[in-house]
Amino acid sequence: MKTKLLLLSALLFGSTLSIAQDDAVITALETAPQMSVEQSNIKFQKNSTTAFTAYVKSSSDDVEKAWKSFVSHKYGVDLKKSKGALTGEAVQMPGISEFTVNFFTLIETDEKGARMDVLMSIGDKFVTSNTFPTEAGNIQKMMRTFLHGFYVTQYDEVIEDQRKEQEKLTKSMDKLVKEGEKLAKNTEGKEADIVKAEENITKTEKLIADSQVKIEQLKADIENYRKEIEQLKKEKETNTKEAEEVSAKVAKQAERIDRLKRNADSIKSSK
Repeated sequence: MKTKLLLLSALLFGSTLSIAQDDAVITALETAPQMSVEQSNIKFQKNSTTAFTAYVKSSSDDVEKAWKSFVSHKYGVDLKKSKGALTGEAVQMPGISEFTVNFFTLIETDEKGARMDVLMSIGDKFVTSNTFPTEAGNIQKMMRTFLHGFYVTQYDEVIEDQRKEQEKLTKSMDKLVKEGEKLAKNTEGKEADIVKAEENITKTEKLIADSQVKIEQLKADIENYRKEIEQLKKEKETNTKEAEEVSAKVAKQAERIDRLKRNADSIKSSK
């Protein structure tokens, strides 16, 4: 029985680790994301340059993969990594600019999450709200469209993953509950054995004065039964505690899913 409890505990520990791996992203998503794009000054190619910046509540790898796919499918531009930047040189981007442009994206992780810096140059000038106001507005709109789609997909995936984790935890909790019921039955059986043994001692003492050896043996049996009961009680307490912890995790998981769903619904309805 102790071995079974250890196996169940290992299952629960494994589930906890899998949840913790993405917990930073999931925790961030519990707060509705801000899909704002700001104009900022950054250092690019050793010069101070204007960029359009947004923060994404995700890993930089996931954002980079999604951004490359978005730009490729929507604008037909395949971005290539060059000197740390996703680059599209001398490309056409209908809907963004009527000119041939150079398009760059820097995606890095900092304390706020994955930071996106998008830059565009036309000729020898970088796009700003002053130099090319139309293109500047189109870039910001483009980035907000990307963020909206990215978060919708991410929320759907995270909610589904959390549901699966909740199902695993629930199954583990059910196993612990069943094991606890078995322990309770075994405890009751041992207590009944003690009562029977004590009755036998009483009868033996009254009827056979010289059966001391048998009496001592019966007493030894009782002592063993008591030790087994104590062990079973300890295992039952451990089981009960683990079941309560899992139950709390399940409840917390349900709350988390509710928050995620509300945020997801809010984002979906905002488009």
